[in-house]
Amino acid sequence: MPLFIMLVCMLWIAPSGYVTFDGKTVPDLPLSGTVVNVSNVSQLYMALRNQQAGQTIVLAAGQYSVGSIEFLDLTVNNITVRGATGNPADVVLIGKGFENCIDVEEEMFRVFAQDITFAAMTLSEVRCNCVKFQGGVNNHTIFHNMRFLNVGERMIKAPGTLVAAQCTLRYCHFENTKLPSAIRCGSSGADSIDRDGNYIAGMDIMKGDGWVIHDNMFLNIKGATGMGRAATFLWGQSQNMIVERNTYIGCDRSIAFGNFGGSGTIGCTARNNFIVPGTTNAIEIANSTGPFIFNNTSFSALSTNSGTIWLYNTQNAEIKNNIICNGISSDASTADTAHNISLGRSQRSLAARWFGDEAQADLHIKSDTCAPVDAGTTLSSVTDDWDGTMRTGTYDIGADESPFTHNAIQGYGITETDGLALAGPEPNPFNPVTILRYKVPHTMAGNDLCISVHDMAGRAIRTVHRAAATPGCHAALWDGLDDNGKPIPSGAYVISLRCGTNVKSVMGLFRQ
Repeated sequence: MPLFIMLVCMLWIAPSGYVTFDGKTVPDLPLSGTVVNVSNVSQLYMALRNQQAGQTIVLAAGQYSVGSIEFLDLTVNNITVRGATGNPADVVLIGKGFENCIDVEEEMFRVFAQDITFAAMTLSEVRCNCVKFQGGVNNHTIFHNMRFLNVGERMIKAPGTLVAAQCTLRYCHFENTKLPSAIRCGSSGADSIDRDGNYIAGMDIMKGDGWVIHDNMFLNIKGATGMGRAATFLWGQSQNMIVERNTYIGCDRSIAFGNFGGSGTIGCTARNNFIVPGTTNAIEIANSTGPFIFNNTSFSALSTNSGTIWLYNTQNAEIKNNIICNGISSDASTADTAHNISLGRSQRSLAARWFGDEAQADLHIKSDTCAPVDAGTTLSSVTDDWDGTMRTGTYDIGADESPFTHNAIQGYGITETDGLALAGPEPNPFNPVTILRYKVPHTMAGNDLCISVHDMAGRAIRTVHRAAATPGCHAALWDGLDDNGKPIPSGAYVISLRCGTNVKSVMGLFRQ
């Protein structure tokens, strides 16, 4: 291979195995499309000005002060903007400031297209909206391993004037290290709602449809006086949204389905989330129909928080298998509440025997004899827990299924005694992305390893991952594209893991 080609390849193969704040390994996001390399603000400006479908704009490690070139508009379908290294802390975009008084309506990225992907970057110091779905059809937007830091109103905003279906947020980090001022500069006229410093949230999604929000961290999303909006705020007739396996620490509100002063949600699910609640409610449900609140753990004795599940004007709610700090508060809403455990702040000594390190949001069950173990009910829509470990037998109450192991592949049909092993894709069926978990024994270290996809006629479709084998449990991500970067048709596919002369295969079903 010529030297210059080899160097280009080395630049754009992001290292695997980035671990999130709460200890989850992020699957690789394969590089695809036409690569546009960016290393400064001027190059980023030109890349966005000349964007074309199928491009991947790759930002080299460094800081980019983008306030002078905002808005950063994505106007063409099928564009990816990503950091080069796989570590979001290496690529930092900086706006005009969390409390800037010059542009109080500041927005960093605006999305006018669909099939947009953001990956492996930090977006920081924005007064209003960090990423805003701006208009038209914004379907299939993906946020992968992103970091949002110090955003004064909404880190992700989707208003009710557009269509946004089948979007995904995964392995992202939402955090504020600053509190907004109780009287915010420039907050007048149309922006008067922001004047008290409580008009702040992690993500605020209206009219979303079929989103999956999983394995993210939400940390200290707070208003000036403890009345900030929810870290995950879904309303405006959003429907069929799934919020699962996330961690919430110290947010004024953690999860909200519906707005108590506005419209609600339809058929949305919150399951397998760890919540160390802040000043008010852990889960808030208002003006909604058919919410499903399953197997969440909410507890903190570290503050004078509320931490309840709160219901207002909601019909046909199902609230089951939850550990709930201070129980359920409800008006005349209808709800099926079975197999829940209410745990008050005064029961801190009991919680210390049940959970890991509460201060670090480790709400794993650490005793096989405590009350949540084998006390739940089996739910068809809950198959795993916060770690992705499959639930078996009689379910435990809460987000963790004990006994717990930190093996990322445990529960996917693979045990510690297996040799080379490949788990079934998750999810399956999938569209457009699925995760492939596999295990390599120490005896196969250094062998050529390849994960490939073939159709049912045996034709090669995609090489997902190829490298020298390293022992241990790993995860790779297949984005539903073939080797030419084109979407695959619906159907069944054979996914194979080859390591040396050893081969394991599983079936995957792609469904449009």
